[in-house]
Amino acid sequence: MKTDHKTKKKNVRKILLVTVIALSLVALLFVGYDRIININAPVSLKWRYKTGFWGYSSPVVVDGVVYVGDQRDYIYAINKDTGKLIWQFYEKSALFTSPSVANGVVYVGKWRENSHIYAIDATSGELKWRFELAGSGSSSGSPIVFDGVVYIGSTDKHFYAVDADSGKLKWRYETEGAISFSTPSVADGVVYFGSGDDYLYAIDVDTGDLKWRYKTGWVGSAPSVAAGVVYVGSWDHNLYAIDSDTGELKWRFETGDDMSSS
Repeated sequence: MKTDHKTKKKNVRKILLVTVIALSLVALLFVGYDRIININAPVSLKWRYKTGFWGYSSPVVVDGVVYVGDQRDYIYAINKDTGKLIWQFYEKSALFTSPSVANGVVYVGKWRENSHIYAIDATSGELKWRFELAGSGSSSGSPIVFDGVVYIGSTDKHFYAVDADSGKLKWRYETEGAISFSTPSVADGVVYFGSGDDYLYAIDVDTGDLKWRYKTGWVGSAPSVAAGVVYVGSWDHNLYAIDSDTGELKWRFETGDDMSSS
């Protein structure tokens, strides 16, 4: 019996010793891995390109080219690997918004004096067409392109659908507030956007008719649509989840401050 007891104690010690050694090796492995990552993968600048002025335009990367606007009235096309300028497009008093690129064309809105959409050849930088959204004193938001149509809002309180090839107006919808900061989203035949009248709108893309609208507070971000739900943040300090078909509230989450993040 004594021999069996001694044997069991030795076995327990061996198990504990093996466990300690194994844990030590695992710890050393992770410490070493962290050091290797820090040494062999430093963060470094690849390139930078000096524009004419600061800007609010978010860059878009398509087919190895970065497209971005600035506050000195230029749109730039820059090689994403080298940082070299490919072309630049100038329009006086433009203050370009974030561009959208589709089928070899760059679409961008003008955010000062009188709002326009510009369609620019993505390869050459040449203007294909220009569409005036509204008159003096107006400004536009950032456009999106979906299924051959450019969608964009303006401070003239209208939301526009313009043919992407011809630059001709398809329809426009009037709200009760300026539409300049909420970039639209399209899903399942409906375009969603926020307006300065504190509503989120759902508009039929074919007819331009209102499907529904929901009171959210001022929306300065792009709605996101997933699995039949529209998610959008508002300046009333809430994140909303709204049924995309009925426009009914599913839930809302209070954040404690304004929401401008898309």
